[in-house]
Amino acid sequence: MGYMSSDPQRAHQMLDSLKDAKLMTEARCDYYHAMVVYEGEDNNDSALAICNRLLDEKEFGDDKYLEEELCVLASNITVTVGRYLET
Repeated sequence: MGYMSSDPQRAHQMLDSLKDAKLMTEARCDYYHAMVVYEGEDNNDSALAICNRLLDEKEFGDDKYLEEELCVLASNITVTVGRYLET
């Protein structure tokens, strides 16, 4: 998914299309939106907010790996944001 960072707007549109076509759950779609924000747009706080909201809502359905992936992404973002604050 290298295009995610090179063309975030297109990545967001593709994710919404997959969700609308019922090929991806809403929670999984939100997770990938957070990844796009984290990788392609300079707005880590928004990505972290999405992750935290999904973790709070606990709406993972049958997707047993989503919570784990969210925790990893949230940790990575927290570390990145922490580095910015240190400098």
